[in-house]
Amino acid sequence: MNHQAHWEKKSSGIIEKVESKRKYKDFVEQKKKFIDIRRKKLAELLLYEDQMYKKEIIANQETPEEVRKKMEIKLKELKDTRENERLELVKKLQEKKFYEGADELRKNESEAFAIECYLEQENQMLDKLRKRENEKREESLYVKLNELDMKKRSK
Repeated sequence: MNHQAHWEKKSSGIIEKVESKRKYKDFVEQKKKFIDIRRKKLAELLLYEDQMYKKEIIANQETPEEVRKKMEIKLKELKDTRENERLELVKKLQEKKFYEGADELRKNESEAFAIECYLEQENQMLDKLRKRENEKREESLYVKLNELDMKKRSK
């Protein structure tokens, strides 16, 4: 009986090991299936995103007609800008030519400038005189205050 108990114990241990190995093998297989499912889902998601990016790129691409229209608009803007600059230059040159050709106008302008300079000089002189008068008043006030202070001290 001792031998049979030992044999039963040993066979029960073997059965447990076999059962344990089977459970481990089932666990590993289950894990592989789960990983395969996740990989498949990720692959599908990646494929979906790739298709979406392709659609977006295609949607954002400009057709040759659209490019041509944009270039025509830009060309028209540049031509308009150049024409406006040219017209402005022509206007300035015409004014310059007019002033150079009009002796009376130049004479009047130079006289007006001379009068302007004279008036500015006069204003500066008046400002200088006012400043001197203010300084004299302040000086006389200071002298008077000083005299009053001396009188108070002498008393």
